[in-house]
This record gives sequence, C-alpha cells and structure tokens, in this order.
Amino acid sequence: MKRPVALEMGTTDPNKFPIGIQSSTKGELTRVRRRILPPEVCKPEVPVPVPIAPAPTVQFVTAPAPDLAPTSSISAPAEPHLPYSTKHYRKRKLEAEQAGEFRRQYNKKLPYSSCNKCFEDRNTGGHKQYYGHWWCPFKSSETYEEWINALKLKGYGKKKTG
Repeated sequence: MKRPVALEMGTTDPNKFPIGIQSSTKGELTRVRRRILPPEVCKPEVPVPVPIAPAPTVQFVTAPAPDLAPTSSISAPAEPHLPYSTKHYRKRKLEAEQAGEFRRQYNKKLPYSSCNKCFEDRNTGGHKQYYGHWWCPFKSSETYEEWINALKLKGYGKKKTG
C-alpha cells in the first residue's frame, strides 16, 4: 500500500463551535468594579469621651472563722474558671471521702537519693557504691575494703565475657 504524499485537509474551520454551545464565561462573574472613596467617608467615628467616676472605697472586715471541723482535705474551688475535668475530679474525690472510701496518700519523693540502711543522703557522708551495691559507713561493721573483697568473692564485679 502506498503512503499519501500529504494529509488531506478538511474544508471546515477547526476553531468554530456549533451554534448550540456558548463561549466560556470563566471569570466574568468575579470581576468587581472598585470605587475610590474620598478620605472624609473613610474616617472612623471617634466616640465622645465619657468621664470616669472614681471607684468607691471598699473596707474589708475580718470576721473570726467559725469552729467547723473540716470534712475533707479539698476545699471549695476559689477560682470559678477551673476546667471541667478538675471540678469533676474534686467532686468525685469529695464524694469518695464522704462515703468513707480509702485512697492512699501521695508521698512526694525526697530531693536526694537516700540510703536504705541509715536513710541519709547517699551523695554525702562517705557512702560508696560497687556495681550497684551501696556501702554505708554508719551501719556497716566492716571497712570498705573488706566489704569489696567479700563482694568479689561472691562473684560481683565486671561482667563475665563469653
């Protein structure tokens, strides 16, 4: 089969649309005509100053506190803007205390590491450590060197290889 030398050209205009289809109106609805207003119109209205009256003086009188036994360690919230979760927690805790339910008290840790034998600060006072074991100079009957030798005989020390 032979190839044609040139492609055949159509007789109609390729860019002409049929009569039923309208041209694109993209962007025509979003055009806004802007007006430039005179500066007098743009000035904001300044409110008339209102005289401020002096605040009334308030005197506080301290009254003796009533002799009421506290029923709970939780007092009424002094701040009205507490989160709901905090208010709900305090309410549940108060109800549990009034019902007589026991909850363990939170004990805050000491700011230092204490010795398990003398309950003093381990960082001061001559306490020494050997591979996780602590020697207390106040409660121990043997010297530090004797104590280390006893631990070495038991097998404490560097990790065993292999």
